[in-house]
Amino acid sequence: QQMQSQCGACGGNGKSFQTKQEREVLEVLVQKGSPDGHKVTFRDMADEHPDADAGDVVFVLKQQEHAMFKRKGADLFIEKKISLVEAL
Repeated sequence: QQMQSQCGACGGNGKSFQTKQEREVLEVLVQKGSPDGHKVTFRDMADEHPDADAGDVVFVLKQQEHAMFKRKGADLFIEKKISLVEAL
């Protein structure tokens, strides 16, 4: 007598994978004047799986308001009252 049953490791799908957790530090270099919403992409740095391409890690920059400086495009502005002597 023969009996068939599904593999406990792969559930009858024919593949079984072992995974491990790893941490990797990515350094994001933000260029001067980068606009709000600018994307910095690290190609093929996401999780890897057999039979699949590794994905990309994408960082999206969000601009924070500053107490003194205002931004217009790639330029920074500050509004400040100064005396005539300081201006010259």
